[in-house]
Amino acid sequence: EWTDIEACSTCQMIGELILNTKLKINEKIASNLFLGIISDSDRFVLKNTTAKALRVTADLIEKVNLDFTPLYDILYMRSMNEIRFQAYIANNLEITENNFGFIELTPEIIHQFNVDFATASNMINNFNFINELLVWIFISYDEKNDLYKINLRSRGPVINTIANKYNGGGHKYASGCRIKNKEDIELLKKELDEACKEFLKERE
Repeated sequence: EWTDIEACSTCQMIGELILNTKLKINEKIASNLFLGIISDSDRFVLKNTTAKALRVTADLIEKVNLDFTPLYDILYMRSMNEIRFQAYIANNLEITENNFGFIELTPEIIHQFNVDFATASNMINNFNFINELLVWIFISYDEKNDLYKINLRSRGPVINTIANKYNGGGHKYASGCRIKNKEDIELLKKELDEACKEFLKERE
C-alpha cells in the first residue's frame, strides 16, 4: 500500500514508480501518464501541483522524447454542443453573496444540449478563474442509480471534509459526493456557503 497525499494524481505516482525501478516505459505509457497528470493538475494551475509533479512530468517527456503538444487535443477539443452547454451553465449558475455557486443539471437539460452527464464533470475546472466564485458545485441526477452526483471545486475553502459528510471525499479543493435526497443537497449547500463566508472573514 502506497499513499502520497501530496501527489497531484495517481499518474504522477505511477510515473515515479516506473522512473525509479526497472519497470519499462514506452511512448504510449508516457502519453497516458502525461494526460493523467495534466488533467488532474489542470495544466499545473491547481494547488496540488508540486515541484515533484513537474519533475516527474519532465522526466516522462525526456525518457521517450514525447511530443506532448498534440495530446492536449484529447483533453480540450470540444464540440459546439458542449460549448453551448458551458454557456448555459455560466448563464444559470446561482452565486450567493458569499461567492458560493451552484447549479442543478437535470436530465432534461442534459438531453436538450445533446451531451452526457460526464460533460459537466469535465467542465467544472473551467470555472476556476472567476472572481465571484470561491466554491462551486454542479449537481446532476443519475437516473440509473437514483441518486444525485455532485462535483465540488474550491479556490480557497477546504471542501473535502464537508464532502466526507455526504458520502463523498477527494482533495482539499476538488471533491465529489453522492446524495440520495434533496434535503441533504440543501444542507450541503448551506455548509459550503458558510465555509465561503468564514473564508472571506479570515481573508479580511
